[in-house]
Amino acid sequence: MRSFSFTMHRFALFALALIVSHAVAAKAPFLWEIEKDGRASHIMGTVHSSHPLVREIPDPVFEALRNSVVFLPELELSPQNIGRMLAAAFDWEGSRLEERLPEELYVRVRDAVRQLGLPELMLRNLSFEMLPFLLAQPPGENFTQVIDVQLYQKARAHDVEVVALETIEEQLDVFADLDEATTVRLIENALEEIEEGYPSFRELIETYATGDADAVYALVRELGKDIPEAFHDALLNERNKRIAERALPHLDEGGAFIAVGLAHLLGDDGIIALLREQGYSVERIPAD
Repeated sequence: MRSFSFTMHRFALFALALIVSHAVAAKAPFLWEIEKDGRASHIMGTVHSSHPLVREIPDPVFEALRNSVVFLPELELSPQNIGRMLAAAFDWEGSRLEERLPEELYVRVRDAVRQLGLPELMLRNLSFEMLPFLLAQPPGENFTQVIDVQLYQKARAHDVEVVALETIEEQLDVFADLDEATTVRLIENALEEIEEGYPSFRELIETYATGDADAVYALVRELGKDIPEAFHDALLNERNKRIAERALPHLDEGGAFIAVGLAHLLGDDGIIALLREQGYSVERIPAD
C-alpha cells in the first residue's frame, strides 16, 4: 500500500506535507557542493510540496542559486508546460474510465475525485494511464509555493539561465508504458492512501524535515520494496542516469545549480554516486 505513495509524490509536481518544525527543516537543507578541477556547482534534493513545514527555503540555498550561471530543474515549469501536463490527464478519444475499471473500483475513484475537490464531470474523460498520478495529489497544495517552483521563479527573477533536465513527455512516458494490470494496482494503492488519510505522505514529509539523508534513504527503500522492478527502474534508476548525463556538460563548466527530487540523489544508483564515479567531489554543505 505505502510503496506506491512515495513514488507518485516524488514524481508529481504538486505534492507532499506534514508535522515537524520550520527550524529543523531550515537548519538542514539537502544541499551539496559539486567540485572538479576547481569548478564548483550545487545540487539540491527537493520534496515536491508547498506545506508550510517544508516550503521555507534557507537563505544559503537562494544565495547559491543567485550566484549560479545555469539552473537545472527536472522540468521547465513554465505555464505552457504546466498546461501540457494538465492536458495529458485527459483522454478525449479513447474509452471512458468507467469502461476500463471494475464497477467497485470506479465508485472508489469517483469518491476520491470528489474528496480531492475535482468536478465529477472531469471523471468521464480522465486518462486511465494518468489516473494514478492524479490521485496522488493531496488536497490543499499551493503550486506557487512548491519548493521546485520557488527555485524556478527565483532563477528567472535573477536572470539565471534555465535548462530543464527532462521533458514532460519523458516523465509521462513512465506511466504511459505501464501494463494495464500494474496501472490498476497503482490506482488501488493510491486510493488506499487517500482513504487512510495519507499515512505515507505524512511519514515522508516528517522524515524529509529532519534533514537526515540516511533516514530519508531508509524510508525510500522501505516504501519502494513492493514496487514492480521495471517500474522502479524506469521511475528512478534510468532517470538518474539520464539526469546525470545531461547535467555533466554544465558541471564541467561550473556555476550550475541542480534541483531534483531527493530520492534521485541517494543510494548506490543515485545521482550523487554517479557524479562521484565521474570524478566529481560531492560534499553536503553543513547546516548553518
